[in-house]
Amino acid sequence: MSSEQARLPAQSVIDVLVLREQATALQSAMRVTLPANIFIGLSAVGLMWHWLPHVHLVVWAVLLVLSSLARIGYANRAERSGRIVDAPDEVLRSCWIGALVSGLLWAGFLAMVLASDSVFHPALHFIICGITAGATVQGTTHRASVWAFVIPIGIMHFTSLVAEGSLAGWVLSTNAALYAFMLCRASTLSERSFIAAIRVKYEATALAAAEVQAKETTTAALRQLEYVAAHDPLTGLANRNAFKSSFEQVLRRARDRHGEVAVMLVDLDRFKAINDTFGHAAGDAVLIEVAARLRMCLKEGDIIGRIGGDEFAVLLDRGELNGEEHRIACALLDALCRPIVFGARLLQIGASIGYSHYPRDAHDVENLQICADVALYAAKSEGRRTFHAFDEDLRAVADARRVFELDLAEALAEGAIEVHFQPQMAIGNRRVCGLEALVRWNHPNHGWVAPAEIIAAAAATRQTEALTGHVVSTACRMARALAAIGHGDITISVNVSPAEFGRFSLTQLVAAKLGEFDVPAACLGIEITEEAMFSDERGAADLKALAELGVKISVDDFGVGYSSFGSLRAYGFDFIKINRTFIQAIAVSAKDRALVQAILGVARALGAEAVADGVETVDQVVLLASLGCRFIQGRYVSGPLEPKALMQWLVAGSEASLPLTRIAQRRAGT
Repeated sequence: MSSEQARLPAQSVIDVLVLREQATALQSAMRVTLPANIFIGLSAVGLMWHWLPHVHLVVWAVLLVLSSLARIGYANRAERSGRIVDAPDEVLRSCWIGALVSGLLWAGFLAMVLASDSVFHPALHFIICGITAGATVQGTTHRASVWAFVIPIGIMHFTSLVAEGSLAGWVLSTNAALYAFMLCRASTLSERSFIAAIRVKYEATALAAAEVQAKETTTAALRQLEYVAAHDPLTGLANRNAFKSSFEQVLRRARDRHGEVAVMLVDLDRFKAINDTFGHAAGDAVLIEVAARLRMCLKEGDIIGRIGGDEFAVLLDRGELNGEEHRIACALLDALCRPIVFGARLLQIGASIGYSHYPRDAHDVENLQICADVALYAAKSEGRRTFHAFDEDLRAVADARRVFELDLAEALAEGAIEVHFQPQMAIGNRRVCGLEALVRWNHPNHGWVAPAEIIAAAAATRQTEALTGHVVSTACRMARALAAIGHGDITISVNVSPAEFGRFSLTQLVAAKLGEFDVPAACLGIEITEEAMFSDERGAADLKALAELGVKISVDDFGVGYSSFGSLRAYGFDFIKINRTFIQAIAVSAKDRALVQAILGVARALGAEAVADGVETVDQVVLLASLGCRFIQGRYVSGPLEPKALMQWLVAGSEASLPLTRIAQRRAGT
């Protein structure tokens, strides 16, 4: 099939194939009929040699032989040149034109004989009938060629018999016409049968080919879907689900063979800063290069996965490790700390690695991952760009993490997860203007659990939405209670972790809770870290939707994250909270004062208010007021309070209880 035919629809292709079969069959038949045509023609010339002028006979014989040889020559050239394949319709057209020439020649011969006094008139009629019948039998594949040969002869035959004017002539002419009609009809039926048979053959072939192609396409699509479902689209590494599945298989194999397995968690340092400073293209380039370096450091049987934005996991399945995980961690750390070339820039990253060992540290996937995560946290606590193996010193932390994960659902159901509120104060009038909702859990066996551990346990057990919903519900309930005592202007801020974006629709959750408690959106605030702004595209959509809803948006711990001025401007925040590390030494450090002043300038430029966090002394309040900071939060105002204690504190007159002396007020300019 030519390239042009390959682009045709399936039915058009079959039509071309049918024409090709017709042309091939007709050309094959011509190799028999044309030599026979020459032989019969020369025999007829010999028979009529004494009855017709020799010149007429010689001219007719030469024309018959030349036309037959020309047709044979054309057939051979068409086959050699591939015209039958490329242009079968042209070949068939040439065939019926050649048949017409041959039919006209035989009709002319019949006319010459009938015009003579030959005694062979009746015999010649039978010869002509035999020739036309033979042509019909040999031309079953193409009626046009049969008709082109038969019709001129039939017309001459019929005309000559009618010209006799006798009853016998009329009877014979009628038979001749019927004979020609039957020959044409037979050729038509034969052609139809031939085309139908060929079409069925090719349609069956095409159907079988289509089924094979469909099967191959479906198989390829399924393989692609399986690949996409199991691999990270950017790096080609296993995704979180595929890595966990492989982890389970490797662990089962290790149990059966009494082998060893190590799992390593790799967390990149400064990735968010690179992503923000140089753009997502640079971030993607870093992730791709990190994946390549991980592959270079590991063996073929090792499994690598990308389990988060800048988090990777490595599974060492080598039978006996003999402490090799320590050497591999060193190699990985060395590879990941080398600069990455991006365009004309050198991007400097680093990594922290934590790993655990089977069967020494734990015996199942979940606990091995917890051990590796605890080790990773220990590595980060040691200053990053280092690695840490899980050991017995971390056992208590891992055990507590497991307990927290197991008990969290019950704690949420029973109301053991509490929400305390830390007030925020306006320096100018010493009124409480806001509250920060802080999650608390007093575990019956482990005491007060750190908020970070609560959030980690919720993420690990897929209860992030339930935890956030509980905190938002408590905040809405508090907002309604505050409105009842005349403090409806206080905004309550709920902290949202970067891990929460993309797991569920924060906007839908907040809107549902606002409607459930009939609380204005302006009474609720969402407090995010700078990192959360770049955690997920869904996060950006949620923030914009929440702002349109009327919810206040705050950036927590500003100054220690990865924000760019462009990204801050794009989101339109209501509040920027200055990190407590800049506040602690503001009274004695000119550098910290300058940094705070710069942050206040950024807030003003963005049309946002600044809240100083971690304020503990009058001197800090005075300096902040002199720099233009209007709002503060910290122990100076109050520590986190339980809901009941907060209400009592507000009703008792919180402003009067604040240790802000008149001298301090004058120094603060209030």
